[in-house]
Amino acid sequence: MFGLFGGKKLSVKLDKTEFKPGEEISGIIKLETKSPLPADRLRVALSYNAPDKTYTTPIETEFVSTEIQGSSEFVSGEFHFSISIPAIAPEIEYPGDDPQMADAWKNDDVLGANSFFVLAFLEFPKDKPLKSKYADIKIHYNE
Repeated sequence: MFGLFGGKKLSVKLDKTEFKPGEEISGIIKLETKSPLPADRLRVALSYNAPDKTYTTPIETEFVSTEIQGSSEFVSGEFHFSISIPAIAPEIEYPGDDPQMADAWKNDDVLGANSFFVLAFLEFPKDKPLKSKYADIKIHYNE
């Protein structure tokens, strides 16, 4: 998605990909850059896909996030992180009047409520953040 376009890349590597509520997600955020990047902060977020009104396009929605490092000149390196999974699953609203579409979304492991992922963000004062690709995880809320 980003490659080394502009000389920078952010990626997430997780220690494992299956979790129970209340567990810690841990891993490494890797930053590759050709020159120092003055940024406001580096953070990691646990997110999920919420449905749009047509149930055809997932909307990336943050569940919980934490700051890894504050304002700094960021250089290439690895940043260890951990983030706690809330004990209670997010309340996902199902728009529209079609209960069959809502049920299909709730049971969809690819786009629906069972689709959780971790993202890293390097946030800049005036530019869009540099964002990692999704690191998909499974949280066993219903077991």
